[in-house]
Amino acid sequence: MTRFSLGQLFDETGIGIADVQNRMADFGVDAFWMSHEPWLVPHPFTPEAGEMWSKEDIDTWIAVLRHVCAEAYADPETVKTAPHNQVIGKLDPAPLEDPERWAMTWRAYLRKRRQREALATAAE
Repeated sequence: MTRFSLGQLFDETGIGIADVQNRMADFGVDAFWMSHEPWLVPHPFTPEAGEMWSKEDIDTWIAVLRHVCAEAYADPETVKTAPHNQVIGKLDPAPLEDPERWAMTWRAYLRKRRQREALATAAE
């Protein structure tokens, strides 16, 4: 497998490989494979064309990657905030950082929910 690098793009625009992947999803193409840790090259990725991809599919994929990279220079905020044309955009990570919202089981979730509802009712 060949690893390519978007290190220069990141250095010049602040757009990383995850941002490029998210933006590529807006164009309806499969994103590339992110490389495993440790990264031997900065911001590595591996383009993986499946067996069913035609030459036209690969050309489209390359055109989308080229467009997203050009867009990163012209309008980095659009790439940073992608995806824009998907059912679910970026998720809010705040609940993942709040131990009061964590529950390892359904029973624990229901107990915490009842406690929150009781506090809200008592506050009214």
